[in-house]
Amino acid sequence: MSYSPEEGVAKLIRINSEERKSPTTVDSNFFTVNFRNSTQLMDINRIVIKHVSIPNAQYNVRPALGLNPVGNVFTYNNGALQNIVVPPGNYDVNALIAAINASAQAIADGLVLTFNPVTAHISFTSTTPITYLSQANGNNMAKILGIRANSAPAVLAFTATGLVDLSVHPNLYIASRAISDGANMISPTLGSLAICAVIPVDKPFGTILHYATQQEHLDDIHYISYASGKSLQEIDLAVYDGDANLVDLQGLDWTIVIRAYQSPSA
Repeated sequence: MSYSPEEGVAKLIRINSEERKSPTTVDSNFFTVNFRNSTQLMDINRIVIKHVSIPNAQYNVRPALGLNPVGNVFTYNNGALQNIVVPPGNYDVNALIAAINASAQAIADGLVLTFNPVTAHISFTSTTPITYLSQANGNNMAKILGIRANSAPAVLAFTATGLVDLSVHPNLYIASRAISDGANMISPTLGSLAICAVIPVDKPFGTILHYATQQEHLDDIHYISYASGKSLQEIDLAVYDGDANLVDLQGLDWTIVIRAYQSPSA
């Protein structure tokens, strides 16, 4: 896709979340910037998301939130419901098992988790009879631990039938009511969302995700046009995961670069 000079004067807009000005804004995942009545951002007829640099700071073990039922509380029944709360963080399977095994409740029940690297299944042994619970039965760590269904009642040994799942959402979604000028993404579960860019999470935790869009590869999610000239003097931005929850960026900042085309008459 290419643009002709008749379509307007192209300008690059760089926004860093450090520049957020809204007094109600604390975090870098939801904020507004104001360009102080700049005439260069009036009568914009189309925009292109050119580049995004954002930290991959999603924890793979975190509290359940909103539409995401998976959390950090391992619940089982030893005659009464017991909860082991795993501190939020980015875990590999060995670190996760170590955290559970070291908990006071696991020690009291003689509970020990072991991981089979060949099958990627977790086995549970204990000196106290335990019934292991599925996600549907109140264990919000069941998906992470591979517990797909309840165990038999009051067992001393149990092997989860599912794989350990320490994955995070595969995409981050950049939302902006000002840029999207309405809903640019429709989801069967989340409805209409003001999404202007989709950022693949294709780098390890703790690194920076870099996403660049070349003009010849644009699609409708990056190339947004306006029926009449639009002012972009104030721009709101938010970062969501696939469950439409704001992504906790752990206080880190990020940058977006937008190419805006101003109407020739402006």
